[in-house]
Amino acid sequence: MRFTRDSTWRTIVTMRRLTTLENVILGLLRGRAQCGYDLRLQFVATPLRHFSDSPGSIYPALARLRRAKLIAIVRSGHTSGRRTQILEPTSAGKDAFRKWLSRPVTRADVVWNLDEVLLRFAFSGGFVEKAVVLRILDELQLELEGYIAELRKYLATAKDELTLTGYLAVQQGVEKYEASLRWAQRVRKEIVRRAA
Repeated sequence: MRFTRDSTWRTIVTMRRLTTLENVILGLLRGRAQCGYDLRLQFVATPLRHFSDSPGSIYPALARLRRAKLIAIVRSGHTSGRRTQILEPTSAGKDAFRKWLSRPVTRADVVWNLDEVLLRFAFSGGFVEKAVVLRILDELQLELEGYIAELRKYLATAKDELTLTGYLAVQQGVEKYEASLRWAQRVRKEIVRRAA
């Protein structure tokens, strides 16, 4: 099979896992077709700036998504003397976004990417079925419970070896995860109640 430069790039990009930033861009474009500048303003003006509000990150991510044929220009024009390209996800982009939303929650997600799990949950409304949203919450609860148990066990066995400040820092981590667990339990009940 021969690849052109463009098809090779598309194959490489779609084989790798999209970054959180790329998935957020797909989600924002699913909500409303818009130009890169408008996307950047959303990052600047909302808590999404935690993930990036840098044009040095956003515009290259848009270019990667375009090369991978996950977003496309739906119209071009000029606004305030600058050229604008209105973008929206392609069918492949919508599928990739739905897969990201539906990905199982793992222990590694809880330990290293809890913000991304919450972001996936935030975007899930309207894009995936209620059963998927509930599954995400169930998996999140299960993984949080397991990790909290691990941390408590560590605290019990390492209490005498840790400095007071080390012990208190791990204890704060446990409390943070316990708060996330209470949130997930409460939100699941709320979703079920509102659907009834």
